[in-house]
Amino acid sequence: MILAIFTGVISIQLGVGGLDLMGTGFMPLLASILLFALSLTDLISSLVKGRAGKRDKKAPTLGELTKPAILIGALIVYVYFLKNVGFPIMTFLLVYVLFVMMQPKKWRLDLFYAALVSAATFLFFDSALKVRLPAGILIDLMR
Repeated sequence: MILAIFTGVISIQLGVGGLDLMGTGFMPLLASILLFALSLTDLISSLVKGRAGKRDKKAPTLGELTKPAILIGALIVYVYFLKNVGFPIMTFLLVYVLFVMMQPKKWRLDLFYAALVSAATFLFFDSALKVRLPAGILIDLMR
């Protein structure tokens, strides 16, 4: 909830604009409002459950923390190498890691879908939205 408030304040400082001409902070403000609403819903839900009956609070095991740790690590690597390696390759690797985490037995299909998602996303942003994403080493390989 604190993160939502902080993000909302920063996005207002960036300039929200209006519906006809959106400013830099418009989308972060919408995201912070959504985050705040979800946080408030979770807080109220946990307070109601806490009063109705005490639930067992046990520390998560190492096995339960493995997938979130892999996800956070994959996102950090994605952001760090995105500019140099490029959007298509890094998105392919990120999506592949996510697919393998969900269903590790279908790795060939995961490779295909990761390539499809990466290519479709890159083409959508490039063609339809006219947004230039970092191509990275892919441009060097195509020359």
